[in-house]
Amino acid sequence: MAVQLSSSYLRRSYQLLARLNPTEMTDEAAFERASNIIYEWAKRKFAKIFRQMPYVKTSLDDKRDGNEIGIIYNPETKYFVFRAAHPDVSVPGRMWIVDTQLHKSENEYIFSVRVSVTSLQSCTEDVPFSCPQFVQLIIEHIGISDIINISNQPHLLLSKKDVDDFLSLLENPKRQLPAIILTPCNQSDDSVSDGYMMDATQIAKALSGVAHVFIISAEANEYLTECVGQQWSAFNGAVRTYYPNLSFVESDPYRHPLATQQRIRLRNAIGPDVSNYCMSEIVEYIQTFTLARHILWEDQGIKFYLKSYQEYLQQQYSGKQGSDELIASYKAQIEQLQKQCDENIALADSYAKDYETCADENNQQQQLIRNLKAQIAVLRDSLKNLSDEYADEKIPEDGTYLDIGDWINSYYPDKLFLHARAARSLKSAIYSDPALVYKCLKLLATSYYDYCIGLKSYEAFWVDCKQVDSGLEESGAITDTAAGMHGDTYFVVYRGKKRKLDRHLGKGSNKDRRYCLRIYYFWDEENQTIVIGDMPHHLDTSAT
Repeated sequence: MAVQLSSSYLRRSYQLLARLNPTEMTDEAAFERASNIIYEWAKRKFAKIFRQMPYVKTSLDDKRDGNEIGIIYNPETKYFVFRAAHPDVSVPGRMWIVDTQLHKSENEYIFSVRVSVTSLQSCTEDVPFSCPQFVQLIIEHIGISDIINISNQPHLLLSKKDVDDFLSLLENPKRQLPAIILTPCNQSDDSVSDGYMMDATQIAKALSGVAHVFIISAEANEYLTECVGQQWSAFNGAVRTYYPNLSFVESDPYRHPLATQQRIRLRNAIGPDVSNYCMSEIVEYIQTFTLARHILWEDQGIKFYLKSYQEYLQQQYSGKQGSDELIASYKAQIEQLQKQCDENIALADSYAKDYETCADENNQQQQLIRNLKAQIAVLRDSLKNLSDEYADEKIPEDGTYLDIGDWINSYYPDKLFLHARAARSLKSAIYSDPALVYKCLKLLATSYYDYCIGLKSYEAFWVDCKQVDSGLEESGAITDTAAGMHGDTYFVVYRGKKRKLDRHLGKGSNKDRRYCLRIYYFWDEENQTIVIGDMPHHLDTSAT
């Protein structure tokens, strides 16, 4: 199977790693049924090209008129691997490559699918997202799972146990697919579809084989918010996406998109399809995420056709010593290796292009953020001059610890970022003076922020500290050497990187948490934000 990839780049169009999960047949029968579905799909798709395909599935390797097909089937070892390549009828120079594999691994059957598209370097046509029809047929007639069953219907969350299972799924490191939750509107009149802002059945079908879709009841939604906090939850018609590899302690909630009721309405209002525009956007960015994921296929024992066929050739000729047969075997193996090399080079080239594009876009976005922050600062100062309504003195300081996340989002979203770890620490906060905590956060968002961006000296900030409370002290939190002796206590994962909580603002040295205040943070120069990593208690040191 010689797909010519010179002067080409390669993109993914679909990928899936799942397990067969039959409910009405044995695992062995499910393997045979699933491989039959794939084989029958290939017979229909290539009926006019490969007219001599055997009626019953079997191993074969054939190419004709620019189309190629390869199958290795071993019923004894429960191994089935399939590959097809065919030209795009609409885009010159473009080839579609479908790889899929079914194999037994210990007591389960792995189902893997990878659709790739090669295009000429000069091609400007976008590569569409394309899930093969046989994937949906296997979902409907057999069943596959990604921790839970992969379905074209929404899952229901009605009880506390349902929510507990949902949270367990979200943090399961083996989860491959994104999970989307639709929350009920507080007022039924606000809803678009049966109490929700989107049609759950419609989005579940659109994302079948791509993501898990959940709808939650109002009572279960309250319990979800109690468990994870408002930063990680969704409510009042909002739709939230939770990507894989999630940790409620270490992950950044802003990397898991939240579409509020207001945003959904605004997006639908400007889109061509008033009722579904925001839903189509959600589907699109989940598809983009799916294609961008780097799946370590070989770690799951997945070889796909090219490598499997090379091993097949080695086994076929291993006992034969004739020079002609050995030469033929070596030539065939070299051809397979060259094809793998060509595909890897094309894929690497596409990755390099993506990196350059992302780097440019990131630089532009960072500059935009800096410009917008500067504009916000100017507008805030203008408002202060016009009215004292927006003065920092008017911002409330009498909330509870659990209100701090919303308070930051309401008044200082451009200056303070509350890390998930800090949000969790606030749940068990017992410091006796919550109002001082609010004052300290306001101090950081105003005076210390101005110091960080060069508008104020540190001495001036120090004076402001003493005006808030004469007992306040701001200093380095801990030395690098000492921090290393305490594991991850003084570190958080922020935007995919490990960052040290190098500064703290506090009052008191009493070991009793009721009377000792510490707010730990660091300055994010790139995003011009103060990241609050932990509060309001003293972290462990050799002294405490």
